Amino acid sequence: MKIKEIKTFTGVLLTIITILMVTSCYFNPVQESFPQLMEFSVKDINFDFTDQSRVTVTGADFPPVVKYFSKGTDTVELEVPEGKDRTVNLHLQGISASLEGEKTVDISAGENKEIFINTALSDTKIIIPDPTSDPVGRLVQIDGMSGSGEKILTGADIGFVSDFYPTDVDFDNQGRIYVAVNTAYEGSGSYGNGMIIRIDDIEAGEYEETYYNPLAGNAIMAITVDRERDILYFFDQSLYQLFSIDISVEPASAVSYSLDMELGDEVTGISFVSTEEGDYIFLTAYNIITKIDVTDPENPAYTTADDVYTNYFDSFGNLDFYDVTARGGYLYISAVSDYSYYDSKIIRMDIAGYPPAAEPPSFGVRGEKEIPDIGELYFPHRFVATFKKEKIFVLDGGGSLQGSPEPANLLSFNFDGSSVSGWETYSDTDFGFLGYYLSC
Repeated sequence: MKIKEIKTFTGVLLTIITILMVTSCYFNPVQESFPQLMEFSVKDINFDFTDQSRVTVTGADFPPVVKYFSKGTDTVELEVPEGKDRTVNLHLQGISASLEGEKTVDISAGENKEIFINTALSDTKIIIPDPTSDPVGRLVQIDGMSGSGEKILTGADIGFVSDFYPTDVDFDNQGRIYVAVNTAYEGSGSYGNGMIIRIDDIEAGEYEETYYNPLAGNAIMAITVDRERDILYFFDQSLYQLFSIDISVEPASAVSYSLDMELGDEVTGISFVSTEEGDYIFLTAYNIITKIDVTDPENPAYTTADDVYTNYFDSFGNLDFYDVTARGGYLYISAVSDYSYYDSKIIRMDIAGYPPAAEPPSFGVRGEKEIPDIGELYFPHRFVATFKKEKIFVLDGGGSLQGSPEPANLLSFNFDGSSVSGWETYSDTDFGFLGYYLSC
């Protein structure tokens, strides 16, 4: 099965106009083409981009021509040869994400041409939801596993007046950040008063409220975004229902689905997957993984016989399924043990073959060090939402095992079903991560 490519446009939400104007003309009959001064005017961008943004023009008969620019630049000038099939690539680098789009055009001497380049999400930084850090919950952004470019954002930093317990993060196709936030901690690992906020710029010091249900106890532990159709999905723990939000309109409103789903316990993980066969939501809840067909988002489909996987009869029977993510045609599931005599696991499932007929491959042994060796896991609870990164990122630890604090690390790795590679760790002594899931 082939995973479907995300469409490379954001529609009317983000339109970038690039005007190519040939402002000089020099004729040499010996040359097949000659340099033209191309002047780009980039307008109407609702995205806070940095001076690492660039325009690149390529063609088969000349090396790439690159020009960097920053917000506030009126025009960008490049000299490129005239000719056919000149590909103009526009890369907008933001604080937390980057957008990219391109278009191929023909360039002739003395010609004024207006082209439209539609951009889409092309890359993201790593944003860690850290609800249990001391003394307050926070978001932590890093550029990579070295920890470079660390930015820390508390609720107070964005004007959030309630308690701030962020539990999950995802991006839309414009690079905007959505955060599941719970504003009440009720003890014994239980959160409530869940809401979803949007942060357009992690340095701007403000947020937009996307969804809020004041019903006490309605914890929202996980969110996922269908970037192609601008739909955000989440599960409300107290109403026990799956919701969707059309995030292309403001104010947004949530639509609930009355699905009689078989769920083992509270939903702690959710992931949207788009394939050639259809679009799906996967949910993790205790010892059950549930698949919901949302190809028609207004009429989701679900059957217990075809769409549910349980761990009752395999070696994962003593583990809890906490989160799920997708890469390259496969699901990755974090399966966690609250007890030291069981090993937590990362499980890999073929999406095309879901639910698996046989026990799927996995890895993981209980760690014994503050910085785990390759394949060692403590409590791998939350996969970190990233875009177009080949590796898997998971928050591991941060809980307590029978009263003893466990290490808290961000792990990144590849797992092909037989071996683990590219293992990296990032640790912060203030990290609490998702230890609230643990009940021991």
